Amino acid sequence: MHLVSFFQWLNDLPFSVYLRESDWPFPIIETFHILGLGMSVGVIMWVDLRLIGITMRQHPISQLVNQLEPWAIRGFGVMFLSGSLLFLAEPMKCYTTIAFRCKAVMLILTALNVWYFHAKVFPRAAEWDESAVMPWQAKMVGYVSMVLWFGIIIAGRWIWFFPWCERTLIGRMIQQSRWSFAITETIHIMALAVLLGSFLIVDLRLLGLGMRQQSVAEVAKQFGKWSWVAFAVMVSTGIPMYLSEAVRLSSNAPFFFKLLFLSLAILFHVTVHRKATRSRVNTSMTLSTVAACLSLICWLAVALAGRAIAFL
Repeated sequence: MHLVSFFQWLNDLPFSVYLRESDWPFPIIETFHILGLGMSVGVIMWVDLRLIGITMRQHPISQLVNQLEPWAIRGFGVMFLSGSLLFLAEPMKCYTTIAFRCKAVMLILTALNVWYFHAKVFPRAAEWDESAVMPWQAKMVGYVSMVLWFGIIIAGRWIWFFPWCERTLIGRMIQQSRWSFAITETIHIMALAVLLGSFLIVDLRLLGLGMRQQSVAEVAKQFGKWSWVAFAVMVSTGIPMYLSEAVRLSSNAPFFFKLLFLSLAILFHVTVHRKATRSRVNTSMTLSTVAACLSLICWLAVALAGRAIAFL
């Protein structure tokens, strides 16, 4: 049996139809799901913050884990059972939504992170139990746990977010207008062209392939402001376009790749790329080359994924 057939079979079960079409079961189950989430993640967060070394440094980590973990497990049990019922209510919708798949993958990674903590890190807790400074393995577990749980929460909300977007005033206006989407997309592509052109010039200067009569910092200053103006226009036009077809984009892989590479590009530009371009003296050739190449890769991926959205 193919996966699609299996999920369609689940979707047509009388119990699934009852959960989906009745007035009260779904909101009641979702309420328990959110309460379980708050109980589980809310408790785990404090353990993670202790592992990172931000709070409760005076408490031994073993004591904290032994006291709080049972409550986190109970909360996770409530969250898992209610989440399973929510999934049974709309299995086809979950299967076709990339956000749900991302959530499932992050749940598996979270389980592996917990296993690593209990198998490799916690057995050696006696060595650093009362220390304010945690070993890097403990910090890594804490950071990974917080990132994954926040990602799970975002993905979980995103599953039900798409239909609401299309019902917004802006979403309906663009859907019902013959020209709105085309005009908005034209401005979006023009802004993307300015953005890519500006970053291309700076990256070519980093590689030593153009504008050598000016320093990297001078070139970055000249074109940087245009890059961020174009980025602002691109975001302000991209949001209305998204609102007009949010449901279709919920199962569109290139859209999620575009968001991923866009996030990586922004993060990269405010860290490594900025360090390579802000110095008025020559930076190391390695840093310049890495900064330029990664910048070009990220923004090219954003552009390619954006165009692929229309075809896949």
